[in-house]
Amino acid sequence: MTLNISLLSRYVMAQSSDLRLTDPHIGALVEDASPKQVQIGYLTWQAVIGYSGVAQLGGYRTHKWLVDLIAHPTQEKVPQLADVVELIRQKASKALATVPLKNRRHTFVILAFVGRKPIAYMISNYQRFDGRDKDIPATELFVTKYRPSRAAVRLAGGGSSAVTRTDKRLLKSLLRNSEGDDAIGKTLASVNRKVYERLGREGPVSEGCVTHVLRAEGTSGNVTRAEIQEEFLPQSLMLGLNTTQLIANLIAQGRIPILTPTDRVERSTEDGNWTTDTHLTTPRMDHTATLLTNSKILIVGGRNGFMIHSGAEVYSPESRAWTQVSSMANKRHGHRATTLLDGRVLVTGGKGTDLGSCEIFDPTTYQWSAANRLQMGRYNHISILLRTGHVLVAGGLGERNVIADVELYDPASDTWIKVDTLKVARHAHTATLLPDGTVLVAGGTDSDYAQLREVEVFDPRTSGWSLIASMNHPHSGHTATLLRNSQVLIVGTHGYQTAELYDPSRRIWKETCPLSIERHSGHAATRLEDGSVLISGGRGPGDAFLATTERYIYEQDKWEFFGTLAIDRTTHTATLLKDGAVLVVGGGTVYGA
Repeated sequence: MTLNISLLSRYVMAQSSDLRLTDPHIGALVEDASPKQVQIGYLTWQAVIGYSGVAQLGGYRTHKWLVDLIAHPTQEKVPQLADVVELIRQKASKALATVPLKNRRHTFVILAFVGRKPIAYMISNYQRFDGRDKDIPATELFVTKYRPSRAAVRLAGGGSSAVTRTDKRLLKSLLRNSEGDDAIGKTLASVNRKVYERLGREGPVSEGCVTHVLRAEGTSGNVTRAEIQEEFLPQSLMLGLNTTQLIANLIAQGRIPILTPTDRVERSTEDGNWTTDTHLTTPRMDHTATLLTNSKILIVGGRNGFMIHSGAEVYSPESRAWTQVSSMANKRHGHRATTLLDGRVLVTGGKGTDLGSCEIFDPTTYQWSAANRLQMGRYNHISILLRTGHVLVAGGLGERNVIADVELYDPASDTWIKVDTLKVARHAHTATLLPDGTVLVAGGTDSDYAQLREVEVFDPRTSGWSLIASMNHPHSGHTATLLRNSQVLIVGTHGYQTAELYDPSRRIWKETCPLSIERHSGHAATRLEDGSVLISGGRGPGDAFLATTERYIYEQDKWEFFGTLAIDRTTHTATLLKDGAVLVVGGGTVYGA
């Protein structure tokens, strides 16, 4: 019931697929706004997995089913591409066995680069690269693979008759003449749009298609990945590249948008200049940075590609030197570190050895000790110190799902107590301690992978939650900073350059003046001594990696440029030192690797 166009050559691999699926029970077309592609990447290989067919597998939306499958590997070692292909084949065959045979047609297309060599896999119960489609779907999915050595165009599935010979000749000509990614991507989008017009709005092809282009640049080993659309916006994009010019710029640069953890450290000056400081002993991203009571900075955990760290190191602002300290008992990233009233640091959860483990760092001895386990293991949660000295932990990702569970840690008794759950299960959200002692929890991503506008407040007196006015835009992977005037600044919105302010006295949200550039996630926010808020790095339009910094001056409601980092960074940390400087540590980088 869907149109699937795959172009494969020695240098270019692309796929254009529609945004419609079928109901597995009745076979009718369904509207599904979820992305129909999933990106997966490791140090040795990268791939985009697209699919067409049934809208649900195993009782879940197909996108969620696929993401859960590849996001929770059954083995510790780095999986090979062939392992992932076989895993999808086996699990999808089992899930499709419950679907009526007449509605069972389903295909996954995997476009990948192993090193710098392109390869494609088709996992289907009725389609194959090297033959005609089956009239009746097989009971098990089968795999065909194609390693390009010459230009080829594959047009398959219902609706392919709407693709004319002229369309095919044009696509083949572009490949044969080694046209650039931008031209091929635009042509693919154009073909898909024409098919949509020919078949009408009730046809199996959506107007809002998504086009993927992967290109190996000769023998240099560089790979450019882009999603291209022309004159229309898809309903949903995995990476959100939303301007043709931006894509053309990325392609011209020949960059690889795959994060490489860095050990580089930069320090700010008052006038917005950035200077290189002593490197970390271990490159890392998705770590935590905590300002200790002795003015030193504790860096904990994180990851370096597939490797997850248990190590920790301490930075001395006076000597500008890093000292490795004893490692935690558990490896972790996506964890949280919270300073207790007595100056010790509580580290909770994190993906790695054990989602439920907690440890405490003593800055007087530089030693770790075990703390009691969380009742519900999690990562990408929030952890915040209350005025009572208790630590509030809420939400996050559990073993398989987004969770709403909330716990309070009592340092005196080393115990965790379950309290009322969040009104909305979420991860990648923020928590801010307000002047009245309540906690504002904002945004995040829910179990359907939707970014949230919903906001709720925790009251320590009742241990309960209440929903308040929602934000103007959905936010996930954003930052939240308490200003001197008690308002909360939210930065990080897909598709917008605006930030938002929450006024607790009036319980309303309002937008700030625009930032210089969209920063939707992965940036860091630091409140400076003068009360302004510094935003550094992150990911911007089209998921571009940013090195620029800017600060928000709330008295004037304006953003001011604050210099450029030496390298682009995301999921780094930025900590205010006692002398007023800001120390930016680690993170993932592309262009500065």
